[in-house]
Amino acid sequence: LTEAASDRGPFGDHLRYHLFRIYDKQELVQGLLQSIRANICPNERIARLLIAAGLTRREEQKVVPRCQLYAEYFLRYLHG
Repeated sequence: LTEAASDRGPFGDHLRYHLFRIYDKQELVQGLLQSIRANICPNERIARLLIAAGLTRREEQKVVPRCQLYAEYFLRYLHG
């Protein structure tokens, strides 16, 4: 479990795949970081794209990371 959110962990390939999909799209990066830090994504279009990509989900009025693993990994590798 200590390696789960790292590139060398059991989910490394899966996590890198998602990282490379959004890395050069600053709107998506900022939206994902906002959802990790504050459970919001003010731009509805970006929120929908992140949900469709499986990176976030709605929880009532909030936009939250899909899971804690994603939150930890993307916060680390997107320099959040």
